[in-house]
Amino acid sequence: MPTHLESMAHWAVTLRYDDIPEHVRARTRLQIISMLAALHAARFSEDAAPVSRFVARYGRGGPCTVVGRRPRQTLEDAVLCNAAASMALDYDDYLCMGHTGHSAVLASWALAEQQGASTRQLLTTVVAANELGARLGASVLLGPQNGQAWGFVHNLAGAVAAARFFGLDAERSADALAIALYQPPFTLWPGFMGAGSKVLTAAQPCLAGIRAAQLAGEGLRGARGLLEAPRGFLESFAFAALPQVLGGLGEVWLSETLSYKLYPGCAYLDTAVDALLELRRAFASQHGRELTAADVGAIEVSANLLSLQMDQLASEHGGAAGLSAAEVNFSLRLSLAVAIIAGQLQGREMGLAMLAGREAEIRALAARVQVVHDPALSGVVLDNFAGLFAGAGFGGLGPRAWLRVISGYSGQMGGMRLAAQLLRQLGPRWLRSAHRRPARTELADFRMLFPVRVRLKTVDAEVLQAARDVPEGAAGDPGQASAVARKFIAEAAPQLGEQAAEASLAALETLEDQPLDCLRAALLGPEEES
Repeated sequence: MPTHLESMAHWAVTLRYDDIPEHVRARTRLQIISMLAALHAARFSEDAAPVSRFVARYGRGGPCTVVGRRPRQTLEDAVLCNAAASMALDYDDYLCMGHTGHSAVLASWALAEQQGASTRQLLTTVVAANELGARLGASVLLGPQNGQAWGFVHNLAGAVAAARFFGLDAERSADALAIALYQPPFTLWPGFMGAGSKVLTAAQPCLAGIRAAQLAGEGLRGARGLLEAPRGFLESFAFAALPQVLGGLGEVWLSETLSYKLYPGCAYLDTAVDALLELRRAFASQHGRELTAADVGAIEVSANLLSLQMDQLASEHGGAAGLSAAEVNFSLRLSLAVAIIAGQLQGREMGLAMLAGREAEIRALAARVQVVHDPALSGVVLDNFAGLFAGAGFGGLGPRAWLRVISGYSGQMGGMRLAAQLLRQLGPRWLRSAHRRPARTELADFRMLFPVRVRLKTVDAEVLQAARDVPEGAAGDPGQASAVARKFIAEAAPQLGEQAAEASLAALETLEDQPLDCLRAALLGPEEES
């Protein structure tokens, strides 16, 4: 019987463009557009700049495009620079479960340029890396890390992309995946939440995955049973593993859950920003002028557990060396304050002119924002994901496994202890729900629910309220395509010019009909083509 990695490798390297449903291809095109927009926004990042300078200083030149107006570089330097840039402002796409775009898109692009591949080959490889990376994250969902902290997703995605472009067969590809996950990274929160080192979260693991494929191609063998083996990956990264979610390849497309951020920052704050901007529009309509910080008496955000935990982590790790993009990206309070002061929340708002120049004003307004936990909203989130995982893991976990999960979370920081409390309160209902529901094989109607309720009280005692469940641009939002287009134009037009940005967007929307250089033109502009 094949191991998990053997099955995954076989599917990944035998996947063909025509095997992918058109609606999955469409979501993947949006992912590529969204990631290019994130690269444009990285020009405002203080933390991406040192990596760019490193590549400019030590780069040896090569066939691959890097963000910024420099000559092309080697595969390794392009992946390092671009993955760091896309991570810098937390402006990437995501899917359930994993932030795969940093590697699935950017490593595949660099490899395609190196190998002279077609855009069809590129898109197919992005899908393969997304599907495997997301499954790996989902298998250890009930563990000490989550989301962006799953750096090992990029080890796997990098190996998948390289195995496909280097033409490895299924056997050698299984070795590549095993080598890539032999020494998986474990992200430490202080380096992620409060320092510029966050930008390397995807870049270094992705490079390790590419190198794993190169070594497998030379005959190095890996432990192909590494995921399920005693003291292996699943046992090491989960309080209770969910190996069932590793299957269903080609039947269940996790790419259908792809979601695209319209604001730089953690996905868990998106609905709160959506709601706040709705309140700003309502205020302007009623008063004939924009809402300002001076108008705000207090803001109360009733949040789900995920949003609350994120905000708590941000408060634990920020503030020591001045206001940084990383601190804002994970703080509901700070993100809402910036959105009020600037009137929007895009890449420009993460630059030094805003964060350093107006830090005192931002922090003063953030102090008027209160974030409270609403267990009912957390119940909505739990029920939503119980539906996604029904029949594929949650329902099969016995009492001992759930005790391990609760015990594991209880030993974590405050937000994790709250997770344990919530599981004790809502777990029985959640388990009953998971047992009753059939496993989902169609995810086209999946909704990425992060519900919040925002209540703004002005200094004149006027009360404005708004509620959001699905972030704009996320799975379940019927306007995803137009949202991603707005994001790309907003971030690319200042660099490329309005006309060139519009032309690039049109080309990317028909990606498979275009030459690979259309991606380079969308990042650097036509005057940089050679």
